[in-house]
Amino acid sequence: MKQWARATRGAGGRRLEPVRARTRRRGAGVALPGVEDDGLERLEAARTVFISDLHLGARAAKAGELDEVLSHAQPETIFMVGDMIDLWRMRQKVHWPRAANRVVQRILGFADSDTRVVYIPGNHDDLMRDHVGSTFAGLEIVRSTDHTTRAGDRLWILHGDEYDLAIRHSRVAAMIGSTAYETLVELDLAYKRARRMLGLRPTSLAHAVKMGSKKVATALTNFERTLQREAAARGYDGVVCGHVHIPAITPPDAGEGPVYYNTGDWRESCTVLIEDPDGEMRLLRYVDGRIVTLAVAGRGRRLQGVAAA
Repeated sequence: MKQWARATRGAGGRRLEPVRARTRRRGAGVALPGVEDDGLERLEAARTVFISDLHLGARAAKAGELDEVLSHAQPETIFMVGDMIDLWRMRQKVHWPRAANRVVQRILGFADSDTRVVYIPGNHDDLMRDHVGSTFAGLEIVRSTDHTTRAGDRLWILHGDEYDLAIRHSRVAAMIGSTAYETLVELDLAYKRARRMLGLRPTSLAHAVKMGSKKVATALTNFERTLQREAAARGYDGVVCGHVHIPAITPPDAGEGPVYYNTGDWRESCTVLIEDPDGEMRLLRYVDGRIVTLAVAGRGRRLQGVAAA
């Protein structure tokens, strides 16, 4: 039986989780008849690509995987939605493999071609915020921006740390928390290797710890709702962000208002948000050498489930 994906609310807050469905249903979480996943074809035809939270310079950054994904894309616009480089981590220890150079070269190659590349610095690469309003090597550096999809939806794009209360109230505490999380992620790499050696499926210890916390789940829900309210106040149909490393397409609670899109990250989830040529927004994941679709918000911003086989 096919596996399906949709955005839903569970014990860990709003998240993407597999569900089984064969029939069409109304409203948010519409399930479509089973079809072969076409994530790669969708990526190749993407009009717009949104990526964030690669954290180049940190050991857990999956630069090689992102480079592989970007090798299949030729969009009109790429939005880099913050924390592409982890300057916080690089102050302590630098990990810069060849794959990191390949990603940088590929992005610069996009900027040197017909692709517009927009760079929105996050809190981990916040030194780049000193250069907001300038263009560097073809990269437009902005604090936040907007984008209108082919379907006519206006999207507000920002990293999102500005609406993270922990960072707003204490940058020092946020940096300490980031260091602790980085240590957990590095331990997670060893944990996954051990499971592979034992013939077990590699699961994410860091993700389990993060999503198992009620405080974290509450903070994530508040983060989503805050951004949706702010996007509504600004007259947008959706908000695209990164920062929290949890990929999501979340419709408004009341059925009216902006959709929340989170691009995920390239340390654990390996996800990218794209706009299809017809204006649909689609969340893709790179897993085991394949590109699969997690969820799609169709034209008119209806959330749908799609086969993720």
